[in-house]
Amino acid sequence: MTDIANFTTFSRPRQNRSGGGVAVYVRSDLPACILDIPVPDELECIWIKVRPYRLPRSVSCLAVCSVYSPPNSPHSDVLLDHLVEAVDSLQVKYPHVGVLIGGDFNRVDVTRLCRAHNLRQVVKQPTRGEATLDLLITNLSSHYSE
Repeated sequence: MTDIANFTTFSRPRQNRSGGGVAVYVRSDLPACILDIPVPDELECIWIKVRPYRLPRSVSCLAVCSVYSPPNSPHSDVLLDHLVEAVDSLQVKYPHVGVLIGGDFNRVDVTRLCRAHNLRQVVKQPTRGEATLDLLITNLSSHYSE
């Protein structure tokens, strides 16, 4: 894992294989911690709670999830079920949470996740060739400009 000066690293190494995994880097002066959300062993994702000093009044904190789904993964449904259930849980525990789920989804259809929680996928340009594989899914899309 690469360390970056003035950032705290939160990571979840790949299980049962060397290399890989997911990470979130948070500026060291921001309060942040790993969220207690169980992640199935076959998935590569990590959940972090961040409380920046400046947030819209309607947002209490941010829940940030970093995701990697390998190409043609047999676990796409497990990933979507996990994300839907995790957002359910977060919205109960933190009613005004801002949700940011980002990473390499490798063609996983996130429509069900977006519809379940009124989330939007905000990446509009291709991220690899002509394909948009790297996504940012959020309930804060009104704070992004096109």
